[in-house]
Amino acid sequence: MRENASRARRILHAEFGGEPNFMTPTTLGTGLLSDNIAWEISSGSGVFGKTIYGVTVVTEGGRTSRDFKMSDCFDSHKAASQYIKGLREEVKYD
Repeated sequence: MRENASRARRILHAEFGGEPNFMTPTTLGTGLLSDNIAWEISSGSGVFGKTIYGVTVVTEGGRTSRDFKMSDCFDSHKAASQYIKGLREEVKYD
């Protein structure tokens, strides 16, 4: 499990260079959807000061790229976590 988190962080770092998202700068967790697809859940203040939760998905295939179709924003940690669970089911990775 730790290896998955470490690999996920490496994929995310390759895409973003360790720079936090300006809207959701606090990383809450990372993981893998598959051997080459990493996710990150993070939080921050939205435009109106309310806490928001972002799910960022990055694919690695020779080089990294953010998957804008799979990435999304939520108003609760629970909703973001459920979304990641759904992505895992969609990709079928443990």
